Amino acid sequence: EEGESYTTQAPHNQVYLFSYDDATFANKYMPSLNAQSEYLKTHPGARVLLAGHTDERGSREYNIALGERRANTVAQI
Repeated sequence: EEGESYTTQAPHNQVYLFSYDDATFANKYMPSLNAQSEYLKTHPGARVLLAGHTDERGSREYNIALGERRANTVAQI
């Protein structure tokens, strides 16, 4: 997809894209997420910020909830 960039390494600024109006994590990102997980397991002092973002479509309240669902999806995998 346009603007998409991800790796199976564990960079500090990894971004995963979600489909429109969806909080389902795409299977194609699993190797990358697994690399992130392994990094965290081997670096117990590391800290992570999970943030779910949306575009400008939808109400502010809806987008806040969707962003939270997206972040929670990644956290629960």
